[in-house]
Amino acid sequence: MLTTRLGRSALVAVAAGGLTLGASGMAAASADGPWSFSTDYAASAKFIANGDDLWVDDDKADGHSAVGVWSTSSSSGSVWNSKGAGTRQVGIGNLTENLRIAYVACWGESSNKSKVYNCDTYASIGTT
Repeated sequence: MLTTRLGRSALVAVAAGGLTLGASGMAAASADGPWSFSTDYAASAKFIANGDDLWVDDDKADGHSAVGVWSTSSSSGSVWNSKGAGTRQVGIGNLTENLRIAYVACWGESSNKSKVYNCDTYASIGTT
């Protein structure tokens, strides 16, 4: 588990370095991915095939934003939900087909989007 404070770039590096990302076989957009939860269950994230969306839910009224950090072999980024507990932010869209996407739910401070916390194990969907 990633329970220490990590910057967004460090998390993306972990995702890119920890996976073998390919471009053949099943398209990432052919199936929804599993849920990913922050270590304290304050945030959750799920890849949705229809639209290549990453859902990021804020599951806890704790004053922090929910964050979904994602990576493919050709791009990476994050989706921030600063709308408060019980809300969902949808992001990404239109990814290249036939790529694996890895993602993880965390929480962070939306005023300084380089700080994310309590990330757990990456979930992934697509080719191996």
